[in-house]
Amino acid sequence: MNRHHSVAVILASGAACAALFHSRGASAQITVATRLSSFSGIEEPQVIYDPTTQTFSSNPYTNIVDEGNQGNGEIFRFTLRYYPTPQTAWPGYPSTFWDGNLNTTTGSSATDRQRAEVKGLGSFQQINSTYQYSFSFETDPN
Repeated sequence: MNRHHSVAVILASGAACAALFHSRGASAQITVATRLSSFSGIEEPQVIYDPTTQTFSSNPYTNIVDEGNQGNGEIFRFTLRYYPTPQTAWPGYPSTFWDGNLNTTTGSSATDRQRAEVKGLGSFQQINSTYQYSFSFETDPN
């Protein structure tokens, strides 16, 4: 993906993304996310960074959205916007900006990375246990 003037949209199928199971023989259990509230946490970028002014501001955009069931499982959309050169796609936003790393506004991790993620689905993995995880995703260059 071209890192200039890009929006990374990851569509994850809940059935594939969230399916996990414990691989101890007959006790296999499948956990599937059926909505965003299935996860124990949602971590949205709460700030945007403007590299022109080197400042942060509040991010009013909802980066993680439950798109609903599209016939092949629940679809979750994770959007990370990156515009290091002047843009007009987002009126009301700085001409140059990108979504931040949660609410981090200090240190190198505030300006050199983006993050939108969910966490915690099903039972937590214990020491000496084996889980198998599966997911699929698509990116949209627009």
